[in-house]
Amino acid sequence: MRFGPARCDTFRWHIIAQWQLLLKLSKSADISTAIGEWNHIPTRSVKEPDWSLDQERVLDDIDSRLDRTDPLFDAPSNKPIYLGGDPGTGKSEVLVHAAIRAANNGIRVLILCPTGTLVHAYRDRIPLHPLITIDTLHSAMVIVREADKVVMYAPPSKLRQYDLFLIDEASQIEDGITQRLRLAISELPNNPVIVVAADHRQLKPIAGGSEMLKWCMEMDEHYLTVVHRTKDQHLLDFLQLVRKEQPTRSFLRNFYRVRQLHADMATAVYQGLRLQERRGQHFMWLCVTNKGAARINDMALTYEKVSDLERMHGLPGDDKAGAGIMFIKEGLWIRLTQNLDKARGFVNGALAQVVSILAECADGVTVFVARISNGALVLVHPIRQGRKVFLPCCYGYATTIRRAQGSSLHLGALYFDHCYPPERGYGYVGASRFRSSGGLYFYGRMRRTDWLPVGAAKPDQETRRSAASQSSESGRESESGRESEESERTESDSSEPYLELGEDPDDCSSDEAFITVREDDDYLDHEGDISCNDEADFAYAESESDD
Repeated sequence: MRFGPARCDTFRWHIIAQWQLLLKLSKSADISTAIGEWNHIPTRSVKEPDWSLDQERVLDDIDSRLDRTDPLFDAPSNKPIYLGGDPGTGKSEVLVHAAIRAANNGIRVLILCPTGTLVHAYRDRIPLHPLITIDTLHSAMVIVREADKVVMYAPPSKLRQYDLFLIDEASQIEDGITQRLRLAISELPNNPVIVVAADHRQLKPIAGGSEMLKWCMEMDEHYLTVVHRTKDQHLLDFLQLVRKEQPTRSFLRNFYRVRQLHADMATAVYQGLRLQERRGQHFMWLCVTNKGAARINDMALTYEKVSDLERMHGLPGDDKAGAGIMFIKEGLWIRLTQNLDKARGFVNGALAQVVSILAECADGVTVFVARISNGALVLVHPIRQGRKVFLPCCYGYATTIRRAQGSSLHLGALYFDHCYPPERGYGYVGASRFRSSGGLYFYGRMRRTDWLPVGAAKPDQETRRSAASQSSESGRESESGRESEESERTESDSSEPYLELGEDPDDCSSDEAFITVREDDDYLDHEGDISCNDEADFAYAESESDD
């Protein structure tokens, strides 16, 4: 391991943070309780679910391949297993139980994930076991990035101790990493069992994902069809269509109905925070670009009573996640952006709420404690990368659809904030993150081009935005654009209501009012679409990675 100035500075900050935490704990009225709370890392008990026939076949196949005397000759098949299926069909649940079953039988298991968020999700679900290792591909394979190219990977000897490899969300793995992974596995003398779970209708990685698709096509396939994540038939029917076809505007409007946030952006953000307060579930906005997410986060701070002057006071956040100056106070929601403590859940993409300020300087808060979604506490302090010193986080009221892949949300809104159509699959991936239709809201113009399915273009698909859709900045449409929108509205029942701020989607008779906004169907202006002066701005929208 190399220790340069940046790593040494980060380690210095870590020691300072640990010291501040020790002082905080020592001053607690009940020290043992305070220490116990800090040391507690919640884990869920694993219960055997009611398996579908498809899931049982996969588990039986894995068990039969592991139950062999000679790994080179006794296995039913030497090919890896490709585990496919729509979102929510229980692919990850199969991997969890396959790992636990194998480990309980004395088999070493390695679970590989493309993102730190997914590592955290698995560690949250699987009890600590000495024979189960869960890590990111980059860490387990010692893959590092330099100018977006894989320049180094671990020799296969590091992987020889494992007899079962479980790889989840494989459609997110870049081509270069897939090539290294295949090479490393092919050279292992113990012929381990390989299971690759993937949904190739999800968003492809920035550096391409065709190599993983080709590899999956060479494997023995199991495809899951029964959805377990949600029993909401309304959402299931919607996802089934948008996964394979471009929906009509009338279909989209009929699905969202009262859950279309029909107001200016500031009012919509406020409404989301009120829904969060009423339901006790975090309201997460899913956008296309970092810029769009940053704008939502900025507006959310206004309703969290952070003044303009306070926003100028703080250390820089992670600029790769679109963060600016980070004013920190108790109660604010943040999103962690680095994989710094995977055991506790401090991973890229983890959502957390600030619970305690430990230290600050003239520039702002330097050390604080936050509670992540599973209840564990993490210590946040500045880090240094290159010449930049920053807090490894951004505000957590909005993120991008790409970063949300692999997550499961209760409450939030989709916002297609870019003036160009996003990559194919964005609409489907964003909507499939939610557990129920009642928790899925929509903000902005209802455009078919935001809902292009993965695959080759078809003659009947709309692939280009109209002039009205492309205008952004103020959100004001030209008269011709308004006429175009009016003609599009003939596809649906224009009398159908949009969500007003006093309405609960699960109880539209609710008489509690938030704020009154215009009810007429001609109110079509949605502020805040990210403007594009050239193609480079769209490239910025796709410039995210998760090392």
